[in-house]
Amino acid sequence: MAEQFISDVTNCIHVLERALDLEDCEVLAETAHGVNGICVRMGATPIHHLALVIEQANPEGTTLDEHETREAVQTALAGIIAFLANGPSTQS
Repeated sequence: MAEQFISDVTNCIHVLERALDLEDCEVLAETAHGVNGICVRMGATPIHHLALVIEQANPEGTTLDEHETREAVQTALAGIIAFLANGPSTQS
C-alpha cells in the first residue's frame, strides 16, 4: 500500500512539474487536488499540506503570472519531493 502511494504521488509530482513548466494552470490545479485526495486517504498530512499550498496558490486554475505564486508552487513541490526522499512510509 505504501509503495503504491509513493508511486502515485511520484507520478503526480512529474505531472505537476511539467504543468508548472508549461504554465498549464488547469492541470496544475487538477493534479494538486488529486494529490490532496490521495494524501487524505493515506493520512500523509505533510504532503497533503504542501499540495494544499499548490491548490491555494492557483485557486481558480487560471493564473501563474505572479512571481510569488510560482515560487509558492515550486517550494511546495520541493517539499513534497524531499518528504518522499526521506521515507514517507515511516510517516504514514
